[in-house]
Amino acid sequence: SPDWVYGGTLIREDDFPEYCRDLAEECGMIPDNFDSGDWPMRHASIDWDAAAEEAKVDYFEVQYMDETYLIRA
Repeated sequence: SPDWVYGGTLIREDDFPEYCRDLAEECGMIPDNFDSGDWPMRHASIDWDAAAEEAKVDYFEVQYMDETYLIRA
């Protein structure tokens, strides 16, 4: 990966949905009170597994010691 020189991160495939959620929160894409039920669209939810599948197009898959990891393409 071209980003490896700059500190690219390997993310275990099993952890990728949680990584996507954390990234979205850190980038300010998710309201702070999203899960609290205190905001007007409290009926909304995010399928983080589906979101992670969509995000995979921007990542390479790498096999290491029988595990699959993802790294930003």
